[in-house]
Amino acid sequence: FQEFLLYRQQQEYPEDEQIILHRLAKWNQSLERWERAYHLYHRLHDAKAVTRLVIEASPSLIKAGRAQLVEKWTGAALPLSDSTDEVETNDQYALIAIRGVAVTQLGDTKTGMSLLNQAIDNIDSDPPGLALPLVLAWRSVVLRLTGNYERSLSESIRNLQEMNADATFSQVQLEILALLQKNIGLCHCMRGRLDMAIQPLEEACQYYERAG
Repeated sequence: FQEFLLYRQQQEYPEDEQIILHRLAKWNQSLERWERAYHLYHRLHDAKAVTRLVIEASPSLIKAGRAQLVEKWTGAALPLSDSTDEVETNDQYALIAIRGVAVTQLGDTKTGMSLLNQAIDNIDSDPPGLALPLVLAWRSVVLRLTGNYERSLSESIRNLQEMNADATFSQVQLEILALLQKNIGLCHCMRGRLDMAIQPLEEACQYYERAG
């Protein structure tokens, strides 16, 4: 019935359709109905809104195991964002970083590392919905997955030390801390130092519990 009403709206009041669809898309986005919002923004040909939606939705989608959807969305959004002046350069590199994580989870660690390095070298600040420390943490994970345990360990420890300078942590920061501690523990495991892996893995569990 909603689709029928939207069709009638388009036929009888086309000048109002854009406003209504934007409101509907934002409403779905606020409720984390990502796919519905995504298709509405595409219908509106709003490259900037599509880009921001993908950046905001991707971390939770990746955590939910939907890397294939994220890979599809970033693959479609990148050429779209590159062809318009509406999308900020920083957001384009955020898309590249997210795509790097998605393709890594799908098994292409070489491409994933290349994309993450490209993003980290060019992002000037934290894009909305995506903290730069999270991208750095993802890169340390990819380093471990490619067998570079020493560099992965050193990057994770450095990133952890930089974050611990802040006394209070947000939800995103708690998840980053958990990811870093988990990666440190797994690096010790892969290097055969199981005794050194216990503490960081226990701390990772504590951070995950605090993050809910």
